[in-house]
Amino acid sequence: MGWDMGRWLGWTPKKDVRRLFQEADELAAKLADEWTARAKEMPIQDPDSSDLLHMPVYDCATDLYELPCAAPRKQLSTPELPDIFRGWADEETRHRTGVMIGPRAHALIDGRDFVDLLYNQTHEPGACVTRIVRVGEDLWNELGWRSGMRPSAGGLDPQFHVTQIAAKPSLWLAREMATLTRRRAEPDWIRACRLCTHRP
Repeated sequence: MGWDMGRWLGWTPKKDVRRLFQEADELAAKLADEWTARAKEMPIQDPDSSDLLHMPVYDCATDLYELPCAAPRKQLSTPELPDIFRGWADEETRHRTGVMIGPRAHALIDGRDFVDLLYNQTHEPGACVTRIVRVGEDLWNELGWRSGMRPSAGGLDPQFHVTQIAAKPSLWLAREMATLTRRRAEPDWIRACRLCTHRP
């Protein structure tokens, strides 16, 4: 009896396996292009005043509130956008086609004024967060921080699992709103806000 790759993967393919992977790659490219188009539809934020670029974020790796505007700005143009979404798109298509099984390591969230991508390849809580904010007709800022990995942060940065967010992205938006409300009363957050030199 020969080795059955399909049964080893947990499914019995009706198509040639190589063709299945090819279709998955084609779908991944399509999804990345769709999210590139979505990013190009986002409202343009004022780089000198937008809260998205000047309000402190909590980075659980440093246990500090950090100003996005204090870090070197990583800027993207249209040709670079598909690469930002490709990791999520590759995983998404492999789950849709059955090529990949197991928990998801990526989540993608449409915040209307921004797009967040979460990534964690372990089974531990939290994720690396990449936020894309449109700041010009053909220009986006890429921000990054770590979130949800430090139990001692409590309600200021609650733990979560990427698999939960991937299944229901609205959980991330609700979490962000709730934590911002709590942080606004924190002396450390208020002090970090005052360190911003770009706004009065």
